Amino acid sequence: MNQDLASATAPIQGAQSPEARLGMAHGLRRFAGRSDVLGLLVVYLALFVYLSIRTPYFLTSDNISDLLREMAVLGIIAVGETLVILRAEIDLSVGSVLALSAVIASQDSFVTSTPLVIVIALAVGILCGLVNGIIVASTGISSLVVTLGTMTVASGLALVVTGGAPRVFEVPFLEKLGQGELWGVPTQFVVMVLVGLVVAYVLRMSVFGRSLYATGDNDRAARLNGIRVGRVTVSVFALAGGLAAVGGLLYGGQFGSADPTIGVNLNLLGIAAVVIGGTSLFGGVGGVIGTLLGTALIATLQNGLVQLNVASAWQEVVTGVVIVLAVLADRLRARARDR
Repeated sequence: MNQDLASATAPIQGAQSPEARLGMAHGLRRFAGRSDVLGLLVVYLALFVYLSIRTPYFLTSDNISDLLREMAVLGIIAVGETLVILRAEIDLSVGSVLALSAVIASQDSFVTSTPLVIVIALAVGILCGLVNGIIVASTGISSLVVTLGTMTVASGLALVVTGGAPRVFEVPFLEKLGQGELWGVPTQFVVMVLVGLVVAYVLRMSVFGRSLYATGDNDRAARLNGIRVGRVTVSVFALAGGLAAVGGLLYGGQFGSADPTIGVNLNLLGIAAVVIGGTSLFGGVGGVIGTLLGTALIATLQNGLVQLNVASAWQEVVTGVVIVLAVLADRLRARARDR
């Protein structure tokens, strides 16, 4: 037993501090993901050029504006999912949490006060995330199972609150965020970029970010380095829930309604954007920049299929194939790193 512990700690005894050790590991993780991001950028540019040539409507200002709006909510969801997947966990509930946050915040007693609407939505999202994180961290139950359950609960509660029908969502400030523009760019896209930059900064520059990468890569080694793995787990689920609530507010502001079914497709699309962006489902490798590129690829592909008049059923088929290929690519990358 003592020999096992000594061998586990031997590689880290020469480091000056836990922060230094985490910084070195974090640098290696970033280096591993750079080639994936560059490759994805090339693929995205090729898709963009192809669609620009194939259809005269793709590059119109109205369509580009619609495309940026389509990216926004999915991108915010995917940024939260990135944190969870970096921890080597999964969250299937974010789409349902988005819908639940939006419909609860749309209650008549709340919409009279914009700050109250925002606080209520964020509280619902963070609470759902905390429930996920606490159960996963304290029981060891697979996050896939836990979040599948909370997804069903959140979806059911959204239907109960609304009676199954969309609710009017009239909050002027949120309507400006969802429908307005800033320097000709949709405001909600600007919000997505700001969220992405903040989270990317936290992952790169903070002790929490380095702890997250270390925990996702090897939670046993992280514990030996003094990292509170359970706290990291709870934190990433809470942040994912909070960002899902932000997505719900933007969605409600854009369409002026809170629909209990709006998150049906966002769960898997958010995960797909993360994996396409190069974040490993096995944890510890990836980042927000890749996720935003993955989001752009999915949104652009879906928009392009519409512009090409592809039937909706075939759009689902193509999107599904892209997701399967992304998961396969992630598996191959993981095998290459293990060699």
